[in-house]
Amino acid sequence: MRAGSNDAHAKVAAVAARLDSLVANTTTSALRACRDGCAHCCRHPVGVTLPEALAIVATIAKLPAALRESLTARIRQSASNTAKLTWEQLGHLPCPLLEAERCLLYAVRPLPCRAFASLDATACATPSPLGIPIDSEAFLIGLGAVSALQAGGPEPRELRAALTALFSTAGPDADSAFGRARVSGT
Repeated sequence: MRAGSNDAHAKVAAVAARLDSLVANTTTSALRACRDGCAHCCRHPVGVTLPEALAIVATIAKLPAALRESLTARIRQSASNTAKLTWEQLGHLPCPLLEAERCLLYAVRPLPCRAFASLDATACATPSPLGIPIDSEAFLIGLGAVSALQAGGPEPRELRAALTALFSTAGPDADSAFGRARVSGT
């Protein structure tokens, strides 16, 4: 296990718990269309902070060997296949953590995944995320949580690239490897 991954996991867990609490109580939370098994949002690109990426990699490391190896290979392959795509081109591609319309690592899912909540399931099925009415209050709270978690660290990185960069990097080299991964939004 990487040095600092327990600290990262604890920090992410604390921020995520607070975010979940705040997002659950927005003025439009009762209007959300998101339901168990709905995975439309899991086909949009996601940025992660270094602590989130470390927590996800630590969680993957604790999975049973066959699942760990399969998931790691899937993430690496997805990172390789998408490395030259624009952020917009990443849209509509399934997240490599998605299996059978469910997140394999739901408990440590990235903060943007926690905060992006649709108010219209039909709109989610359309090809453009610009047409999805979202819970703006939840989304803005999520942006604040990402900023708090990032606090002085590197900019968020694209999920696939960030995880792949960290899979074979330990200790203090994790910051450097994460820093070389694709910046979120590019």
